[in-house]
Amino acid sequence: GGGSLLQDRTSTRSLVYYVTIIRLAERMGKKVMFYANGIGPVDRPANRRRVCRAAMGAQCLTLRDQNSAQELREMGVERQDVVVTADPVFHLAAAEPERSRELLASTGVEPHSPFVAVSVRDWPNADGFYQDLARLCDHLHQTYGLEVLFLLMQPSRDREATARVRGQMKCPSYQLDAPCTPRELMGVLGQAKLCLAMRLHTLIFAARMAVPSLGLVYDPKVDSYLRELDLPAAGHVEHFDLEEAIRRADEMMADYDQVLARLREKSYQLAQSARENERLLLEMLERSKG
Repeated sequence: GGGSLLQDRTSTRSLVYYVTIIRLAERMGKKVMFYANGIGPVDRPANRRRVCRAAMGAQCLTLRDQNSAQELREMGVERQDVVVTADPVFHLAAAEPERSRELLASTGVEPHSPFVAVSVRDWPNADGFYQDLARLCDHLHQTYGLEVLFLLMQPSRDREATARVRGQMKCPSYQLDAPCTPRELMGVLGQAKLCLAMRLHTLIFAARMAVPSLGLVYDPKVDSYLRELDLPAAGHVEHFDLEEAIRRADEMMADYDQVLARLREKSYQLAQSARENERLLLEMLERSKG
């Protein structure tokens, strides 16, 4: 269930681990469901065959986006019962408003101040990107009066990259350091006016809370999800064009109300789709009883 588990961009070892779990379950006579999975990228031919075999053997197969469905088709998965639903996050409620406001207050951002939530992670071959991202954050502050709040989605990997960006900004910035559950992160994000994110799950959380976002693309899955949500990319981190990123940010702010209305409708639709994951799981379990 969840995430881009079946991919070899990180390593083949990770993919083999998850495929082995599926095979062991099958050998022990257990039902297998892919629960709102993100598929890919899977580049190595042997790994593509592994994923194809695993997907063909599953009793129930739901995917979180159309790009994942296309990936499976290209691997040779010929099934008519593959269902594209939505990430399980869209069926998750944010933390209570009081707790969300408490967490935001702990960062130093003044109550009711409009802010942009920024999520950045480490990435090789992206030295110039961090400086350009700092300039983009400065632009959002200077032009639109947005305070800049950094979120550490995976602190061990995000803290250093965040410090690099903040250290090159001319404007003040803030950081959420308190350990947070996903529901609490969603609650803080829900108070933002805008999200600027490199991490996919920051973009998904923001979409769940109907917060217009600009994506910082480092992986095809980020670009794919932005298209799914009809949201723009600020650019790719390895060949980031600051002027183009500023232009896209300005376009979003100029069209903000329309973007927000479209995203609210899309978020509602995805929340309905996310419920299908549970319904299909329960249906599969009922069949198993028989």
